[in-house]
Amino acid sequence: MIDTASMVSIKGVSKAYSTSRGDSLLAVQDVSFEVSKGEFLSLIGHSGCGKTTLLKIIAGLVTPSSGEVEVEGHPVNAPLRDVGIVFQHPLLMPWRTVLANVLLPVELLGKNVVEYRARALDLLGTFGLENFKDLYPRELSGGMQQRAALARALVHDPPMLLLDEPFGALDELTREEMAVELLRTTEALGKTVVFVTHSVPEAVLLSDRVLVLSPRPSEVKKQLSIAIPRPRKRTVRDDQVYLRCCESLRESLGMAV
Repeated sequence: MIDTASMVSIKGVSKAYSTSRGDSLLAVQDVSFEVSKGEFLSLIGHSGCGKTTLLKIIAGLVTPSSGEVEVEGHPVNAPLRDVGIVFQHPLLMPWRTVLANVLLPVELLGKNVVEYRARALDLLGTFGLENFKDLYPRELSGGMQQRAALARALVHDPPMLLLDEPFGALDELTREEMAVELLRTTEALGKTVVFVTHSVPEAVLLSDRVLVLSPRPSEVKKQLSIAIPRPRKRTVRDDQVYLRCCESLRESLGMAV
């Protein structure tokens, strides 16, 4: 359920990078938006438009050139600890088992690993990996590795997930399965999610709201609320509201409809 309280507040954020030639490349320009607690917000736009930069700014991994960023009312001026992050590639440690990979954030945060073991095993069960806990990443398929990465992001029970095209490297069937699993899990746990994607159907299926970003430098071109009740199932793709939302997003992105 979405809370009216703000989880993320971005006000007038811009980000410029220095190039190897000594020039300045403006990636994000005067972007402002809020994310409510419990909301699933997607950022969509063409490649290179600044989606990942915005996600990293929220996470505290990139410092904006100007503007203000707050998470739960506190300024973000360092990498956030109480957040789960998943990138396009799972980035699992090859020398650690699946279970040990999932427990890595617990170790890094200085928490008691023994106390979190049961939660890690529950999450592996949620993502269908309970029988693979003692295997190594090289022994898993791409989809299974990404399931492990999602379990790792959730193991310390963060209030917010930041997901940067987590299914982008997967085949179409696995991608759809993962999207449905993410939908079910985030609805059940009530997490706040900021999700970067190139996929219009994925954004509409998962999101409460979608922000369409312009080509670089990134600006918020449009925001679209997805008025489809939860819980949602994959059959929602036959719903007329779903189809109209997809059409609206494609038009905003300049795609043929």
